[in-house]
Amino acid sequence: MFSHPHTPIRLLTIAYLIIGIIFAVYTPLWQTPDEPAHYHYVAQVATTGLPVIEAGDWDSAYLDELKSTRFADIDSTTFSSIQYEDHQPPLYYLLASPIYRLTNGNLYAIRIFSVMIGMIIVWCAYGVGRLMFPDSPAIALGVAAFVAFHPQQLHIIASVNNDVLAWALVGMMLVMAISYLKTNDQRLPLWMGGIVGIAFITKATAYFLLAIGLLAILLKQRNILRGLMLYIPPALILGLIWWIRNITVYGFPDFLGLRAHDAVVVGQLRTSERLTELGFGGYSAELFQTTFNSFWGQFGWMAVPMPRWIYMGILALLIVAFIGLFIYHRDNNQRPVWIVLISTIALSVLAYLYYNSEFVQYQGRYMFPLLIPLGVFLVVGIDNWRIRLLGEMKYRLVTYLTAIPFLGMAVLDVYLIWRVIAPNL
Repeated sequence: MFSHPHTPIRLLTIAYLIIGIIFAVYTPLWQTPDEPAHYHYVAQVATTGLPVIEAGDWDSAYLDELKSTRFADIDSTTFSSIQYEDHQPPLYYLLASPIYRLTNGNLYAIRIFSVMIGMIIVWCAYGVGRLMFPDSPAIALGVAAFVAFHPQQLHIIASVNNDVLAWALVGMMLVMAISYLKTNDQRLPLWMGGIVGIAFITKATAYFLLAIGLLAILLKQRNILRGLMLYIPPALILGLIWWIRNITVYGFPDFLGLRAHDAVVVGQLRTSERLTELGFGGYSAELFQTTFNSFWGQFGWMAVPMPRWIYMGILALLIVAFIGLFIYHRDNNQRPVWIVLISTIALSVLAYLYYNSEFVQYQGRYMFPLLIPLGVFLVVGIDNWRIRLLGEMKYRLVTYLTAIPFLGMAVLDVYLIWRVIAPNL
C-alpha cells in the first residue's frame, strides 16, 4: 500500500504540524490557560535570568477582568506583572528564550516552537504502538493520531506552556521503559534516569516518571541492582541542581517552590470552600462533568466548551472501544508492558485528584500524561472490533480501518478552530 513503512506516520506528522500551526495562529492572543504567566517567564529568562515567585505576581481580580474582556484592553506594565508561574522548573523557558530574543518576543513564534516540541509526543505514541504491536502498524498509527489530534491537547500544545515538554518526556519514558521490558539493552536504565532528571527540571507533574522507571526495572526481573545503579544517579544529579537552588531562594523544605507559590496565589478558589458551597454530591457531579468536558475540549480559560453532540460522539466511541478492550485476548508476554501503561494512567489520575484536593482545578489537561496509554487502550479496543467483524484479512488497507476514527479527529480539529475557538474567544 505504501512505498515505505514509515510513510503513514510521516504524512500524519505533516498533518499534525499544519493543524497545530493553524491552532497557534488562529487561537486569539492569550486565550489558553496561564499563557500570559508562562510567556512572561520566558521573557524574564530571555532578558534578566531565572525569576523568583514573589508577592504581586498574582492578581486574581485583574486576571478575571482581562478574561472577561477577552484581553482586549491591556496595560503593558500591569500585564507584564502576571508572573505566577515563576516557581516552575526552568527547562522549557530556557529552550524558548532564544526564540523570544530572535523574534523580539513574538507570541506566535513561541507557540509554533511548542507545536514543534509536540512532534515528539506524536512520534513517541507511534513508537509505543510499534513496540507493542510490531505486526500491526495500523494500531501504532491510530495511537499517534489520537495523540496528535486530541482537541484539548492540541489547544494547549499550540500555546506558550511548559506542559508540552513534560508530556514529551512522558512519551520518551514510555518508549524507553517498554523497550527495556522487551529487549536486553542494559543501557536503557541510564537513559531512563536521564529522562527523569530532565523531568525534574521541567515540571512537577512529570515527577511521577521516577516511579515508572523504577517499575520497569523491577518488572524486568533481571539485573535489578545494576539497573538501579544506572538509573538513580542521573535523575538525582539533575534534580538536585534545581532543588538546591530553590531551597537557597525559598528556604527549607520548599525544594519545589510550591509553598512560595501557594502563599502568592491568594484568592484562588479552594476545594474546601467549594465543598461547603455545593455539598459532596454537587461537588462530585461538577468535578466529573467539568473534568470530562475539559479533558476533551473546553477552550480558552475554560470558557468555551465544544458543542454537546461532540461530547456525545466521544462518549459513544469510548464505550465501544472499552467494550472491545474488555473482550480483547491479551498476550501474557505483554503483561509487564500493560502494567506500565496502567500505572501511568493511575498515577496521572491520582496526581489530578491530589491537586484538586486543595484547589478547584477541574482542568482535564492535568491528566494528559495518560494520553498515550489511553490511546493504546482505545485503539486496541477498536482493532478488536475490526477483527471480530471483518476477520483477519491479509489486505493491509483493511487493517488501517482501525485508525480511521482517530484520524477523523483531524477533521474535527479544523471544525473546532474555525467554528468554535476563533469566533468565540
